[in-house]
Amino acid sequence: DGIEVTVAAVGIFAVGEALYLAWQGGQPPYAVTLRAPDGHVLAAQAGLSVPQWQTPRLTLKAGRHQLEVTDAQGESLRMTQLDVVAAQQLPPMPEGIQQLPIHEQRWLRAYVLEGWPGGEWGLEALQQLAPLRQRDPAVRDWLRESVAP
Repeated sequence: DGIEVTVAAVGIFAVGEALYLAWQGGQPPYAVTLRAPDGHVLAAQAGLSVPQWQTPRLTLKAGRHQLEVTDAQGESLRMTQLDVVAAQQLPPMPEGIQQLPIHEQRWLRAYVLEGWPGGEWGLEALQQLAPLRQRDPAVRDWLRESVAP
């Protein structure tokens, strides 16, 4: 089985946040490497027993980053169009969203981003909800479904 990222997206906005990634397929243990546009390694980890990974808090600069996931069989997935964009390039959010509690803001942002035409904001939708996954069962369900076949 090859490795697939079913939340594959080309646009994310990540400033001072941990980047959360999940995939399906392949055989553990996994190794993951995130590279900056100039090729240097921003974050990497080997020996992952589950098909998910969270980086330390990063401030990613705008540009095309690369992600590589390799499994125990040597199968690998390379995402070479992982574009980090400026906040101004994010799809617009509903008016008044700032008045909502942060938990609801994150859900609404994820909903808008996931449904945006072209599907290119799915990874950013994942980033909106990932910080809530430890304490919200609905988020865990959504994350599990977002990487289901």
